[in-house]
Amino acid sequence: MNTIDRIRHIQALSWEDWREDGASPSDFAPSSADMCWIIGSTGYLMARPVNRVTLELHAAALPHTPGFVESTKMVMEFLRHQGWQRFVAIIPSYCRAAQLSAFRAGFRRCGVIHQAVRRDGVLHDLIVREA
Repeated sequence: MNTIDRIRHIQALSWEDWREDGASPSDFAPSSADMCWIIGSTGYLMARPVNRVTLELHAAALPHTPGFVESTKMVMEFLRHQGWQRFVAIIPSYCRAAQLSAFRAGFRRCGVIHQAVRRDGVLHDLIVREA
């Protein structure tokens, strides 16, 4: 299984946690500019450049994926050594496990995009975190 297929498989496994109305796991795939890391068999981390200083991190993992937070910290440290200085994560408010994982990886809450994602017909906030 290639990297994109593995990412899609992990997205499908974790879809119930982060799904939104009108979307499916197959809608999300890395672009050629993205950097991706597979974490164990049930997690991945994807870094997408925002500009030459900042990366947006996307992650998906099943609950209790072994070493997920520690692996995220290691990837961030690697990226800092590559010259990246800032990281941002935008997480739906209903993804409490993802919020906790981001906090444990060193992200702090820095903003909210109000009513920006729809799930089960209800608008929810997106929480912006930075590290």
